[in-house]
This record gives sequence, structure tokens and C-alpha cells, in this order.
Amino acid sequence: MRDVVLFDPRGSFSGLDQNLIDRHKEYVLAAREFPLTSISRLVVFTGKTKQVGILYRDDALIIIGCNRHTWFQVFINYRKIALLREIEFSPLIITCSDPWASYFYARISSISRVKSISKKRIPFQLQVHADFLAPKWSSAGMVPLAKSVLSRFAIKRADQIRCVSKSISADIVNRFNVPISKVISIPVPLNVRATKFPEGKELPLSIGFVGRIHLERGLKVFTEIATELIKIEPNLRVIIAGDGPERESFLKQLQSKMPASSVEFLGQLNPIQMEAAWDKIGILLSTAPTESYGRSTREALMHGIPVWGVPSRGISELIAEAGSVLVRELNVHLSTNDLEVTLRELLALQRDNGYYTEYLQLRKEIVNDIGSAWARLSKTCQ
Repeated sequence: MRDVVLFDPRGSFSGLDQNLIDRHKEYVLAAREFPLTSISRLVVFTGKTKQVGILYRDDALIIIGCNRHTWFQVFINYRKIALLREIEFSPLIITCSDPWASYFYARISSISRVKSISKKRIPFQLQVHADFLAPKWSSAGMVPLAKSVLSRFAIKRADQIRCVSKSISADIVNRFNVPISKVISIPVPLNVRATKFPEGKELPLSIGFVGRIHLERGLKVFTEIATELIKIEPNLRVIIAGDGPERESFLKQLQSKMPASSVEFLGQLNPIQMEAAWDKIGILLSTAPTESYGRSTREALMHGIPVWGVPSRGISELIAEAGSVLVRELNVHLSTNDLEVTLRELLALQRDNGYYTEYLQLRKEIVNDIGSAWARLSKTCQ
């Protein structure tokens, strides 16, 4: 067995989310199809888990839950871990889910110092998102500053950098003087299996917020726009799906600006519950100024729901991809009359599966691109 090793100290895999599992198994299967590849499996080291040891295992994917003692063993000498001897663990490439914590864990681990049969080192893939590229992000506090410093170090040393959009890829190349041959643009594939809705159905009289509730999502702007829209349409409802550190203050702000009955807070939802939540949303309002790929915006379109978002690289790319009928740019300085025109136009739309149909083919290409990127990287140090 030759393995792709993914470091996930943040614990994204610890909850054993089935969609996440299925997606990564697809990547492995796509990598196996690449000519002359030796990749056969993905091994994930995940943190923030109560259970230690193998959390999930089949022929394509193994998820290992790590506590501090397990991480220490990986750092000192992974061969001393009995469970890795049991699965005949053989690292071929290392992929890091972010350019700070994951890269730090991966780089200091003993796995990164293993030599292949040809005495070459194990190559690194780095996944980079748009947050640390945002203006003044590194000056927002000590944590962003530390992440920014480590990210710059990681970007310079990675063998392959995967970004979720073309604009982020261009920023990485231009800002850090990274060879364009090292940078690839591959978005995160969405789950298409649960997406079902009746075409021609009228949209509900509501706007929605979907995602993590934290300051980077433009909560103040969302509150201001939602308040103006309810003045235009008093029967408009505000649907909130998600959770986060700013939940209480966000809900308090909304309820101070509008009737409490206008706000429906759904909390953190699992995929099945989220499918029902999409049926309640008429327009997805995206107010994150540094949105890059915009997973929630694309999921909205997958459900036939129009998107209205503040200017960002994600919204610009989404307009280019899906058109300016379903996706509108939101100027927060528009007059009440201008806001009303766009609101009425979007609510007059009916659910349409055009984006869903196009994305089915696009998703296959994305999965194949990720698998082939792993396979190509595995050959760089052979």
C-alpha cells in the first residue's frame, strides 16, 4: 500500500461526516486511475477526537484519531505506533489542509523525514484559502499574524499548492513569487446526491444566512441590509442556519432591528437537516467581503436559490460561472428604491435546476483533477 497522508489537527474528519468521507474516497479512486500511479489509499491523522486509534477504515481510506500522546509518537517516530504497523503504513505524499496548523504538524512529524526507496524526500501539497490574503488580515491580532507568518514560510517550501479559485492562484503566484507550475486551482466539490427540488416552485419570501457565524462573514452588513429589506417587505423572514462565536451578539442585533417573529434561527445542521433548511430560503444573502470559493453560495444555486452578495472574488467568479440573473452583486450603498428593485426581481424567480445540471459534469472534472494532482505530485520526488 502506498499512501497519501493528510494532516487534520483541527478535527474536520473526527466527526466522521459521511459526505467528507465519500468525497475523499472519490479522490483516491481518481488517483488510482492516473497512469503508472502507485497511490492506493488515503490515511488521515485527525485531532480533537475523544476516541484514539482507527475511527474509519476501508480499502481506500483510513481515519486515525489522535490525542496528544499519539501526535507525540508521530512526531518522534511513527514506526513505533502499533496501529500503523498493523495497517502497513507507507507514506508517499503529504497533504496539509491549511498552510499553518496542518503544515506545522506535518513538517515536524517523523513522517516528513521518511525516505522513499530511491532515497528522495516525501513531497508536500498545501491547501490555501483566501482569508490570509485579505487586506490587513495579518494585523487583526496575534493569531492571524502567527498564521500569516507560518503561511508565508509554508508557501515558499511546498511542492504543490492547491487553491480553490483562479484568482487565489494568481494572488499566490504574484504576491509570493511562486512558480506558476507549483500552483493549481481546484475547488471543493459539492455533494450532489441529496440535492433534489421541484422545478418551477415559487421561492419563499425570505432571505438566508448560511455558514459559520463569525466576524469575517460580514455580520454587521448582513444586519443592516436585512433591516432595510424588511422595511421594504414587512413579511420578509430572515433564516439563519449555522453557529459560531458571534451567534448571541448577531441574533441580538437582528432582533433589536426587526420583529423577533421575523427571525428564525435553525442552528448548526447536519446534511439531512440542511436539505430541509434550503426549502425555507428564498434568497441567499452573502456578506463576507473575503469570500473566495463560496461553498454556501454554490450550494444555494444547486437548490435553485438565487444569490445576492457583496463584492468579493467568490461572487465575481460565481457571476462569471452562473450568470447575472441568478447571482447579483450587492452594493450596500444603494438607495432603498434600488434595493427594492433587485429584491422583487429575485423573489419573482422560480427554482431552476440549470446550475445543478451543469455542475454534475463539473464535479466529475473537479474530482479527477484532485486525484491526478496527487498522482503527479507523487512522481516529483521519485
